[in-house]
Amino acid sequence: MTQEREIRIEGTGYTVVISDEKEALLAAKRAGKAVIGLQDREGLDLWPASYVAESLKDIDAAYLEQVVRRHAGLPWRIGETRRLLIREFQAEDAGQVPREGTDTQEDAVFYTEESLSRYIRCQYGFYEYGLWALVEKETGRLAGKAGIVRTSYGREPWEDEAAEADGNDLLYIELGYHIFRPYRRRGYATEALRKIVELAKEKAWTPVCIYAKIDASNKASIRVAEALGFSVIAQKCIGAGQWLYLGSDCWR
Repeated sequence: MTQEREIRIEGTGYTVVISDEKEALLAAKRAGKAVIGLQDREGLDLWPASYVAESLKDIDAAYLEQVVRRHAGLPWRIGETRRLLIREFQAEDAGQVPREGTDTQEDAVFYTEESLSRYIRCQYGFYEYGLWALVEKETGRLAGKAGIVRTSYGREPWEDEAAEADGNDLLYIELGYHIFRPYRRRGYATEALRKIVELAKEKAWTPVCIYAKIDASNKASIRVAEALGFSVIAQKCIGAGQWLYLGSDCWR
């Protein structure tokens, strides 16, 4: 079974081919179309489809848009606040990312179009989450980044990794954020993270623990977490440093 669906995104029309036949998916891919594999029975080889659905009923407009955006390299709009647009990074954003003295190796991923393109392809393409661009609506300039750094299920991230999983049913979501120096002291981190926490709770399929892991010496980041209603739920020494895990009981 092969079916085509049309969708318009930002004024441009796109065709998505849905099929349970490998040859149809290959032909569509060669023609430059987005594809979705239909896994309606066992044993199907649906390569080269990156997205697979079990039923046509699962493929709504939002799902089609997600597939097309990945296929065409269009940044996904995560949400917006009064002053900020939260969206996925795009390669050309690298030109607006400043290099700051406190940057880590992870921050360097955003410096060049090449490394940022790899992040977009691998992080967003595989996990469907990551650090997102915070765009100041008034100027259109990149003010920083914030989003979901990592997730884990059923194990408290601050526990010893060698310890047995405690078998709880919580999804642990770690927040990350960095506001660029010219845009600090405007409340942008708190504003963006409140929206991200709201969206994370809406989309979670299970009870969630949303937390931030912060160097105990980083007082500014701790104040941001506290402004979200977070408080210290665990502490851990890593190397010569002490880290605080701040979260809220509102998700339990």
